[in-house]
Amino acid sequence: MVGFTFAQAVILVLTTSVLAVSMANKDWQFGPNNNWPYKGGPHRPKYSYHQPKYTHESPRKIAVGGSENWHFNFTYSDWAVKSGPFYINDTLVFKYAPPGPPPSPSHSVYLLPDLRSFLKCDFSKATMVANVTQGGGEGFEFVLEDWKPHYFACGEHNGIHCSQGQMKFIVVPLLRCTNWVGVIETNFSNLLQSLAQDPYSDMILVDGITLLCNDLQVDPQDIVMLVVSWHMKAATMCEFSKQEFLGGLQALGIDSLDKFRERIAFMRSELKDDQKFREIYNFAFGWAKEKGQKSLALDTAIGMWQLLFAEKQWPLVDHWCQFLQARHNKAISRDTWSQLLEFARTVDPTLSNYDAEGAWPYLIDEFVEYLIENGIIQSDQSDDLSQKL
Repeated sequence: MVGFTFAQAVILVLTTSVLAVSMANKDWQFGPNNNWPYKGGPHRPKYSYHQPKYTHESPRKIAVGGSENWHFNFTYSDWAVKSGPFYINDTLVFKYAPPGPPPSPSHSVYLLPDLRSFLKCDFSKATMVANVTQGGGEGFEFVLEDWKPHYFACGEHNGIHCSQGQMKFIVVPLLRCTNWVGVIETNFSNLLQSLAQDPYSDMILVDGITLLCNDLQVDPQDIVMLVVSWHMKAATMCEFSKQEFLGGLQALGIDSLDKFRERIAFMRSELKDDQKFREIYNFAFGWAKEKGQKSLALDTAIGMWQLLFAEKQWPLVDHWCQFLQARHNKAISRDTWSQLLEFARTVDPTLSNYDAEGAWPYLIDEFVEYLIENGIIQSDQSDDLSQKL
């Protein structure tokens, strides 16, 4: 039988870790479980997996390598497997001697971006998190704040410490609570009651969202609240169901109000990602329209466009809104909504690359005519476009 290659072994460890994360954070069971508090009860099934409802272990400080600390020619991948599981907010402590006179070795700590670079010890896109001097004394501390694979390695001597000295390992921290939604609900119970206003309702409405924004120190009209609603998969503007609210917090890994405040900056940064912006933009149409309607009210659409395109700094957004109020004055269809983003993304504000034969919605073609008629684009370009339209 052919043995595993190192790459296969690492992939197996990573896959197992990710599976463990999934299982540790869902109250999953294999086979019936009778919740016996001791082993070997008379009806205990042969194969059963049941996590306790809550796990509230305090975060740990873990010395990388144990008593070996961080040095050349120690198999840290084995150490990581034996020392796990690791949890969110655990702290890894890297201890290593500062560099001495040659030929004494020097060490550092890098985070590699993905599994491929980890396997190849490719540091071209790696991030240094601790330099050669930071491992002295009490060592360098790295807090596992994010629920994702962390690829650690020593980047010294052109990666030789990583490739030959085995100074690399993977950590996939687990969520600390086995019933994440339950813990969120426990921690947010008072907040939920105050936000819902009506103790018999599971809805957070406008007044409750205003209170939430006050607690988060965010303006209710800030676009980041749209991103919050996107994460919560909210069906309607200015309201969250309890299920949407708790489900969104779970997806974001938020279990306290402080953590919620900390995640605001991350959610704001998502607007800079083109793919996420597109998803948020398309989500906004269904979120902002009135229940039971297929189209979006014009005044609502204009408000949303001004909010969204302020992020992208599209210079024609004000002209677009003025055009709609002057010429259209009707509700906006989903097709027009989605195609306008494509128009703003691909067509130069001077319309120099606008294709009059393209498959744009009629309303966008009318907008181009409006720009020409009002002299908003330069005359030489308007002459060319006028001939095509």
